[in-house]
Amino acid sequence: MLEKTTKRIGRHYETGLLWTEEEIELPDSYGMALQRHQCLQRRMDRNPALRENISRQIKEYVEKGYAHRGTPAELENANPRKAWFLPLGAVTNPNKPGKVRLIWDAAAKASGVSLNSVLLKGPDQLTLLPAVLFRFRLYYIAVSADIEQMFHQLGIIQDDKNSLRFLWSDTADGPVQIYLMDVATFGATCSPASAQYVKNVNAQEHVKQYPRAVEGILKSHYVDDYLDSFGTETQAVKVSAEVRLIHHNGGFHLRNWRSNNERVLTELGEPAVIDSKNLNLDCGEQVDRVLGMLWTSSSDELSFSTRMSDEVTNLLHHDTRPTKRQVLRCVMSLFDPLGLLAPFIIHGKVLIQELWRAGTQWDETVSDEVFENWNRWTRMIEFISTLRIPRCYFPPATEDTYEDAQLHVFVDANSSTARSWIRSDPRRYKPFVAHRVGEILEITDVSEWRWVPSKLNPADEATKWGRGPYFHSDSQWFNGPDFLRLPEEKWPQMTGTVEVTTEDARPSVLFHFAMEPVLDFERFSTWKRMLRTTAYVLRFFFNISKPEQKRCGSLTQAELLDAERTIMKLVQRESYPDETAVLEQRYSQQKGHGSIDRNSKLYQLMSAVDENGLLRQQSRVAAAKELEFNARFPFILPPKHRAVRLLVEDYHRRYRHANNETVVNELRQRFTISSLRQLVKSVVYKCQLCKIRNPPMAALSRPA
Repeated sequence: MLEKTTKRIGRHYETGLLWTEEEIELPDSYGMALQRHQCLQRRMDRNPALRENISRQIKEYVEKGYAHRGTPAELENANPRKAWFLPLGAVTNPNKPGKVRLIWDAAAKASGVSLNSVLLKGPDQLTLLPAVLFRFRLYYIAVSADIEQMFHQLGIIQDDKNSLRFLWSDTADGPVQIYLMDVATFGATCSPASAQYVKNVNAQEHVKQYPRAVEGILKSHYVDDYLDSFGTETQAVKVSAEVRLIHHNGGFHLRNWRSNNERVLTELGEPAVIDSKNLNLDCGEQVDRVLGMLWTSSSDELSFSTRMSDEVTNLLHHDTRPTKRQVLRCVMSLFDPLGLLAPFIIHGKVLIQELWRAGTQWDETVSDEVFENWNRWTRMIEFISTLRIPRCYFPPATEDTYEDAQLHVFVDANSSTARSWIRSDPRRYKPFVAHRVGEILEITDVSEWRWVPSKLNPADEATKWGRGPYFHSDSQWFNGPDFLRLPEEKWPQMTGTVEVTTEDARPSVLFHFAMEPVLDFERFSTWKRMLRTTAYVLRFFFNISKPEQKRCGSLTQAELLDAERTIMKLVQRESYPDETAVLEQRYSQQKGHGSIDRNSKLYQLMSAVDENGLLRQQSRVAAAKELEFNARFPFILPPKHRAVRLLVEDYHRRYRHANNETVVNELRQRFTISSLRQLVKSVVYKCQLCKIRNPPMAALSRPA
């Protein structure tokens, strides 16, 4: 859809909305938009400055070509099925007094439908946020900029403009006018994907002429923010100018250039003295915000803002016992895209885990023990605002710096268990471990994994609190252990051999019957024949083992029930060997039921084994004491086994080829079989008697 509707119009691009269906029909939304417009009018009546601000912005939108007043002919000839009115709103930020942002609420509903509900989100083409920040920290010269009103630089095709209508009146008592947006709007669910697509398409047109600049646009952009780093001033100026030119050719304007190098800004025609905003009021420094972090370009350092909502701030300063909701709000208010504050944030999340385990309600105050840990944790917040991290990994780093660079990843785990897993066949372990070990072995070599003692392991600082995190520039967390600067032969060495671990190993399954079963299920044509044959075989074994209690004559009901249990046990062990082994082990340990692998077909069934080793389902019906035991705990059977099909065929004949639902209901009184209705339909379809009784219409219409 993007390829089909997107095209260049001069220096700009236009594209269409990403509809969920080709022929869309929207309900009447005028009444909903009018009601919201009246609410905005009352708000502006109470605040004349707000009316003046919004009126000025609407006028600017019309002058810039972002919107226009709909003409009578345009509105009359529009497709009524795609006409939609977006409620106009205004958002203010207490941290930015006087600034008002206009929004078009695409989530507003009329008759249960919103514009966003009939639009596709589109493909996710965003570069990962950590990846952009990693590139930003590579080299010693850094630049940043952002695209001015990125979404509004993307035009909307004529056929879709009537789906972006909004109401406005210049005065409080003036007539309500219908306006149409000519560009993509903030809030429409497809706008981010469309804008990213156009940005990338425009960049690809210049890849042969400006390859490094195109690489920066594709890999160093996050939405409208551009962050990059370079090894030389010359390269920084050249590439930045090319990036600006490429964006200009696509109708995008890069602004707010920032750099830690004055010459770069001068060559780009930007002021050398930057009018930065004081975004971190706690430390009083002039800094810029870059993707959730604070960058002081003068000292080329990254820092964090600890500004929180007034509610959380009052909570911290007055030593008040918090509720579970307030703890969560405080922990989540710290944004740390690179994990640099992990030693602190992880323990905040541990506090939340403790509250969940204790069953604390959302608005219930925390216990004494949690409150003590909370105070210990919040005392560290003041240190975060003083934390300064070099923006560049190895200042002053150039491209030559990384020719012999190594990347070391430290993890906190049981060093012996993890090493055993990595050095073993992944198939020996449960899927959770097996999949991750398999991935590790695909991208790394076993020899690359080493042991490191806890005192020298930076990862331990994130998971083991001790005396609390040491937030200082010379800490092991930010600099790595000292041994990395020594020759490799002096690195820590683990003595002894790595023993094989049974942690998370797959259960060993031992079947107590021959690999070639005595009974071949494929030999039987009916359930009764298989049942009676099995009963006679079991009688033979019994008579051999206990000749003094020899059985003879007709089969008894007890023998037939024993034969049925034997057949079901064979079927279950053939189909679910791992699950049966795990559950039998749990049963022997008197735990009632055990945990089986999440990928197992039985995981959702709350399966367990009974005293005979048969798999049964546990559910809410188990509490109904008035029901029979088999109805409360039905046997679990696989749908594709030969014996199960014979069982269903027997029920089909037993109830005289009746309605399918009768057979399904009767089977469910004793058995849990997945896709049971489909299996019953298959049995009916192949039943010869049913074919004779209910011939197809084509056969009935043939001449004699």
